[in-house]
Amino acid sequence: MRYHAVATPAFIERWLPNHGGLIALPRAPVVAFERNDDLQESFLRDHTGGGSSGPIHYIPTSNDFVRAILLGFGWGMLPEQQCAVEIADGRLVDLAPNSAVDVPLFWQRWNLSSPLLDAVSAAVRDEAPAILRPF
Repeated sequence: MRYHAVATPAFIERWLPNHGGLIALPRAPVVAFERNDDLQESFLRDHTGGGSSGPIHYIPTSNDFVRAILLGFGWGMLPEQQCAVEIADGRLVDLAPNSAVDVPLFWQRWNLSSPLLDAVSAAVRDEAPAILRPF
């Protein structure tokens, strides 16, 4: 699953003055899914050499996580499927367009004989290539 570092134009104007790139990003507010979500911190280390020193907002639900970023609570890493339209229409800006982060996904299920679980697994296997990028 491909993730993009995104923020609203108003957030960028306030926290990344003069469009100075990512240099001010560590001091800016960030939205994280929960305390074990290290995607934002990893992105900062890779692109600025350090971690976050700004406020962190924990939003442990997928839709509210997107909404918090759209409302300008902070910047954050969003799956491509949740931010492509907003980037295209200008509500969000990709902070590092050439530096998306690919995270491998794994399908896990109980090893039980179950027609329902078999059907769900088959649906996931069939649909995943159409939605996700190969890793």
